[in-house]
Amino acid sequence: MTPHSPSTTAAPTRGAPAQSVLAVVVIYGRTPRQALAWETLCAWLAEPAAAGLALRHVLVYDNSPQPSSSGLAGTPGLTYRHDAGNGGTRAAFMQAAALARQQGCQWLLLLDHDTRLPGTLLDAMARAIGQAPDTPAAVVPRVRHGEQPISPALISDLGIIRALPLDAEPPPGSRVTAVASGSLLDVAAFEALGPIPAHLWLDGVDHWIFAGLHARRGTVRVADATLQHELSVVDVGAMPAWRLLSVLASERALLEVLPWTARLAYPYRLLRHLQRISRANPAAGRLARQWALGRLDDAAARPPRQHSQAASQRQDDTMTTVTLLLPVYNGERFLAAQLDSLLAQTHADWICLVRDDGSSDGSMAIVQRYQARHPDRFRIIEDGLGNLGTVKCLNTLAQHVDTPLFGFCDQDDVWLPRKLEAGVRALQGLQADAGVPALAYCDMTVTNEALEPLAPSFWNMIRGRRYAVDLRGLPVLNMVAGCTMLGNRALLQAAFPVPPCAPMHDYWVGLVAKFAGRAVAIEEPLMLYRQHGRNQLGAGTQASLGQRVLRRIKALDRFVAQARTARQTRVAMLNELLARPVASTNTVACRQALRAEHGNPVSRLAYLLRHGIRPDHAFVYWLA
Repeated sequence: MTPHSPSTTAAPTRGAPAQSVLAVVVIYGRTPRQALAWETLCAWLAEPAAAGLALRHVLVYDNSPQPSSSGLAGTPGLTYRHDAGNGGTRAAFMQAAALARQQGCQWLLLLDHDTRLPGTLLDAMARAIGQAPDTPAAVVPRVRHGEQPISPALISDLGIIRALPLDAEPPPGSRVTAVASGSLLDVAAFEALGPIPAHLWLDGVDHWIFAGLHARRGTVRVADATLQHELSVVDVGAMPAWRLLSVLASERALLEVLPWTARLAYPYRLLRHLQRISRANPAAGRLARQWALGRLDDAAARPPRQHSQAASQRQDDTMTTVTLLLPVYNGERFLAAQLDSLLAQTHADWICLVRDDGSSDGSMAIVQRYQARHPDRFRIIEDGLGNLGTVKCLNTLAQHVDTPLFGFCDQDDVWLPRKLEAGVRALQGLQADAGVPALAYCDMTVTNEALEPLAPSFWNMIRGRRYAVDLRGLPVLNMVAGCTMLGNRALLQAAFPVPPCAPMHDYWVGLVAKFAGRAVAIEEPLMLYRQHGRNQLGAGTQASLGQRVLRRIKALDRFVAQARTARQTRVAMLNELLARPVASTNTVACRQALRAEHGNPVSRLAYLLRHGIRPDHAFVYWLA
């Protein structure tokens, strides 16, 4: 690889202070202490180096169905995160990079629970950094599985990956890749790659990272150290079918960052893979052929859910951790009240991600104060991108979600104590499969800025309850506010990023839930929807049909233009949903809605009436 532009991290020099390292250990089905690197990491934490590289923090990322953090609470320099949704190495590495930035660490050490570390590894890596003309994007050791060298490796222009012999150096300018476990990444270089694609959740993440570093002209240095790593993808005959499909899917995804010659050679390589799988594992070979022909979606490349009642109950019990997305913009007047209401929730398993969208007041000072008091609750996302607007701000925050559930939070409302608890219970009651988007949402009490009630029900006030309780108004009428929404990981993956054609995130998320998943309404008002004259989207009393028609007659030209724009927006959102690889999308219903939008007035009116739109509302939208 050729050198990349130097980051803010300087290469270590003799006598210079140690550069800090955050290590992330990804575990599954075992305790943190059973990870092969555990004792070495504890020794490094206890006696950090004075120069070169020093381990400052360890993130244990547990993808197991049940948490196993017993005895780790309060351990200095250690953070334990449990991901019951099994976000794989993708979620672990992205979460680790964010934590490294928060902890002020320049380097990220990636580790699997099957990798054993020599005590001299950091010294060897520090020497490799010091010998480089500028800061490398990554430093990798030599890695063996048994006596077989497996890393580093070279990716050819045909997409073929071959490990280097233990005593060989990569040729200048070659496309170097490596096993993720044991690799040291420059945090700035890693974050510059952007979020890891959602479909690369386990296998192929390492090759995607190194191919991306190569594309950005980053340098990879090989350290004078050799690690022992137990590969889990060696014996094809013993591998479960879902894991074989995951490997195949990751190789196909890697084509996106490789030359056109790799795409040209891919069909031949895929055929050879299928033949090899079929010989070693006939049952998995049949599934692999179906996948290759497009008859199985990428959900088949994930571990299967347990369908017994006891297993379902265990999954429901662990599907509780919620990440709340809170964009902040000049909200100092009411922000503290909202943060206090989060801390008062009866459901205590949550974390709030906050991003400042370019405030000029004291908003972030308030958030920083709460973060200092509750570091396990509030995390500030800093990206230097300035003012993005609500939707793009949420797109940025969504990249940092690594929990089974997520929700939206506004800066000027107040949540009643049972809001999160009721939302989590409602999602669990849906009993949706893990790959199916699921959404829960509630009603609100509308108040003035002093939190004095103006209307006990937002849905009743806007005459939209019949459309809110089952989303029947979508795609024409959206009655559900984003701040009331709680969704699962499948909904996050299906809905984000919110496309530019969507006027607001709640409209789009509701559309995805209706046409590609399942939704449940909580008809109880569970939050105070504060109206203060500066809301981005506020509530107001809805005029009668006669008043609306009279207004539109007076401004017919403007109404026609607005109606045409609204229809174009609906068409664009439906087309966007059909274009996304969401296996659960009801394509028949989407196409019916599109035909109605493109149809004549009679067919459009018939569609609206048939789908439960009230006759007077249907007439108004028929006029559009």
